[in-house]
Amino acid sequence: MHLIVVQNQNNQVIQLKHGNSTVDEVHLTISQGFDNMLITAIDRLIIKNKISKLSLKSFKVLGKIRSESVSGMTIKTILIALEI
Repeated sequence: MHLIVVQNQNNQVIQLKHGNSTVDEVHLTISQGFDNMLITAIDRLIIKNKISKLSLKSFKVLGKIRSESVSGMTIKTILIALEI
């Protein structure tokens, strides 16, 4: 299983993939409280699909992320935390 975050201008897609097939995905809009929305969405994907964090093999971020943007820093920080 792979957790992939695809970032566009004002939209985020969190995908849970097994091989090349998408198992589940959640669409988020960047707004106030984005950090809480992102963490909650990842938790829901994991719980809904009855997987453990240990079964996630990789975490990827796709799309353009500006390093100075709050949403970009939040996404990178959360994915680094998941790898620990």
